[in-house]
Amino acid sequence: MNTSPAETYSLLEEKTPYDRSLKWAIHRRYFEQRGNQAWLRGEVPYYVTSNTAAARQNALLVHAAMKAMAAEGYPAEKPLAVLEIASGLGLFALNFIQTFTDLDASEGTDFTSRLKYYLTDFSEENVRNAAANPYFQEQAVRGTLCFCVLDALNPQTMTPIEEKKPVPVPELAAIIGNYVHCCLPTAVVRKTDDGMYEKHIRLSLKIPEGTKDPDSYAKKFVEHPVGERITENLKEETFWEKLPAEFFDDPLHEEVIRDGTADFPVATVLYPRGSFRNLQGSLPGLLPGGIILISDKGYADTGYMEGERACEPSIHGNSFAHSFNFPLAEILMTKLGQAVARTTDQNYSIQTMLIEKRKEGRFKDLFDRLFVRENENIISSDFFAAGQKFEESGDFAKAIRFYDRTLELRKYDAHVYYRFGICLTEAQEFARAAEILAEGLKFDFFGENDFEFRIGFARHKQGRYEEAIAHYERSLVRETSEIALYNIGLCYENSGDRTQATDFFMKTLAVDPNYKSAREALERICKK
Repeated sequence: MNTSPAETYSLLEEKTPYDRSLKWAIHRRYFEQRGNQAWLRGEVPYYVTSNTAAARQNALLVHAAMKAMAAEGYPAEKPLAVLEIASGLGLFALNFIQTFTDLDASEGTDFTSRLKYYLTDFSEENVRNAAANPYFQEQAVRGTLCFCVLDALNPQTMTPIEEKKPVPVPELAAIIGNYVHCCLPTAVVRKTDDGMYEKHIRLSLKIPEGTKDPDSYAKKFVEHPVGERITENLKEETFWEKLPAEFFDDPLHEEVIRDGTADFPVATVLYPRGSFRNLQGSLPGLLPGGIILISDKGYADTGYMEGERACEPSIHGNSFAHSFNFPLAEILMTKLGQAVARTTDQNYSIQTMLIEKRKEGRFKDLFDRLFVRENENIISSDFFAAGQKFEESGDFAKAIRFYDRTLELRKYDAHVYYRFGICLTEAQEFARAAEILAEGLKFDFFGENDFEFRIGFARHKQGRYEEAIAHYERSLVRETSEIALYNIGLCYENSGDRTQATDFFMKTLAVDPNYKSAREALERICKK
């Protein structure tokens, strides 16, 4: 980072190995303290791996694995457990359970009644946020969903939120990790002709001009990194040091890295120390024939390691994410005797890997169909992006067409219904807009979109004023809005109730004294 003489920095930490630096403590504390707001405020991405299409891809593979296990003699009376690591907001869990249930219905099977889905996160705050959500509670009452605190670096035990002590993780039919391996501790290794070197960093924080106590400012950020996004203000000075004798957690890891970089005289390697620990720690608890599914931002091939790369992470809020080294993970799992299939298209925004606990893979063809030949997540992402593009340009007819196509593949996604409904309203298809928005409201699990206002507006335009008022009022429970208050006033005025109309136009002006339309409406009523 370039600095000017006027910039002030506070030293946070002297030269330290990258994966043990204070940077990772800041990253971890951000997630621990931020809770579900990390996702709800748009600071951390999640939608690309949590939408209906992504959940269905995973559900199809887990369902196939369960059928195979049943055919191979797994007792019919035993539960079938699925563990999601780092569930975050939890949207994937709800979509997975719904699409898994749909598969049972379409195939005439009944694995859902035996499904035990463990929603886990290392942040107790995240797990408790999910457990308090009525949509999650509904699944918990059915016995399908369980809430536990689990550290991905120690995947053999977890702590149910209603208990005080850890319990062993049960035998698992499947383990799912979305956008987690890119966030686990990662060392950076450089291979050259004269040996291997480890990245160390010296870490400092840029201090705003006029700060009276720079050290206290820096300490507060390190301990509570949940306010403004200032991770970009961290300055790293890089040093390369010869690898110590006991650098690798397992001799196999060194072998994996040497195999993965064998073709390159110089290579810079993201050594996924935390991910390797998670994968090796998870295998013993995975049932024979069980599967692990990883979807993440990451390297598609070993070529990404060639040369002196910077290996810079992307920043999300006050956290960060490195590209997960899928090629090295594949080499490791293969050496451990597991069957592996993965995507290798570098144009994918995320890569996906399937690990089967068996020597010969049974589901490579299914994986290839789901993630390579007919990737519904990628296709629906393209449809959704096209819909957004046409919506932004004002071509609502085309936006409607692409949102409609998106819904065919993401039928439980509130985001799609919401944008679709808005475009239908703009196209003056008010009846259809109200129907689409009402359907989408069922899946707005986190209240991210104001469906009630939009339904109210569509009914308002249809002249169905009583219904419109009811929806507008429910929108006001969510947030006081001068627009909703004004629109209620219009509905009463159009219904002939001048007293109520006057009351709501006055309420509008109490919220926004400069609301010109409300003032004009009052003058209009007075003249009648």
